[in-house]
Amino acid sequence: TQLLEHPSQLDGLEEYASYADAIGPSLTLFISGMNANGELKYNDLAERSHALGLKVHAYTFRKEDLGPFSAFEQLLELYFLQLDIDGGFTDFPDLVIAYLKSIRRW
Repeated sequence: TQLLEHPSQLDGLEEYASYADAIGPSLTLFISGMNANGELKYNDLAERSHALGLKVHAYTFRKEDLGPFSAFEQLLELYFLQLDIDGGFTDFPDLVIAYLKSIRRW
């Protein structure tokens, strides 16, 4: 897994696909800005990565750092269902596994 932390690293997806099976981007790298209503907009990072044969394992899912979400499950839903990531790094594996089982992805 090629870990990604900085937005400039998103330009190297094709290169990463030449030697890695997956990327591990920071959760913030999926954010592309804000819309007119002040809501976060998300990019197509997972989709572009999947098109290159890369799995996407985002980091780090923390229940005490929810950002704009009111519940940990909302954060997980965005990344696993809407953005369609394949896995993630977390300090709360029991909660993530329970969520993935609830949506039948485990």
